[in-house]
Amino acid sequence: MRALAPLALALGLCAAASGRAAASPPVGVALVPDGWDWGTELTVGYGDFEAASATGATGSAAVRELGLGAGYCLGDVGPVSQLYLRLEGGYVSAAEETLEATPIGTYTFHAADRAGLVRAHASARLLDQADHHFGVWLAATAPLDLDVAKLSHARLHYAAGGVELGVALAPAVGWRAGLEVGSGAYRKGAQQNPMLGARTALELTTPEWLVPWQSGLALGLRFEADLVGHVDRQYAAAWGDELARVQGLGAWLELRPYFRLTDHAAVELGYAHRLAGRNASHTRELSVAVRGAYF
Repeated sequence: MRALAPLALALGLCAAASGRAAASPPVGVALVPDGWDWGTELTVGYGDFEAASATGATGSAAVRELGLGAGYCLGDVGPVSQLYLRLEGGYVSAAEETLEATPIGTYTFHAADRAGLVRAHASARLLDQADHHFGVWLAATAPLDLDVAKLSHARLHYAAGGVELGVALAPAVGWRAGLEVGSGAYRKGAQQNPMLGARTALELTTPEWLVPWQSGLALGLRFEADLVGHVDRQYAAAWGDELARVQGLGAWLELRPYFRLTDHAAVELGYAHRLAGRNASHTRELSVAVRGAYF
């Protein structure tokens, strides 16, 4: 199947774990056996965060993630194809969570935080045909001093995995859908919740007569739901346990254009807007990525 997609879940071509703290493989540049790739990505989450849905309290969000990664495609190994291994590192920062209209007045519930992440990733296709594919992926992430109690922060899962289906609908039109599950993260009595997610996107390749270089666009939806909730002790100090429960739910609209600069390099832009939900760490995302492949 032709590499139409700039999405992070394009298994074997662009696979990444849940969470955006590290760069995903190249877009617009297909990997081949014995091929290496690299990528760097900056994502900024902004808008509002929602301290606890029952309180209605919101504040300004500022979450930044910078990632750098490299991967290697082994090709066909045993019963699977496009076996792909990747190692990524990321730096994340998040502004303090300060709210004004609370029962205890203006209060900083969580301080600003900076941290690092290291992620290992593997993916493979169980079915790989010219016009459709089905694949799986697994990832493990180790945080480097990240405050998991903080809501308005990068989403972290110690372990995550998922499946994806891709179909070529026409020579320049593709469709992808995927499901993923993440373990969440736990540290010193605090946690980020385990999560179930789903994505679907329509992918278009720009006609050559329209622009002088290969480019494309993915337009899709992303859904996220925490599998369990927890009581944030900092929020409970202001509103009590019943109102301080955190259990996220969100629906996002995603737009991702990409531009292939050469046969070995591409640039990807991204915008995501939360349409509905609760307990958001932020409500909008902007991203820019540069990716390359060597084969």
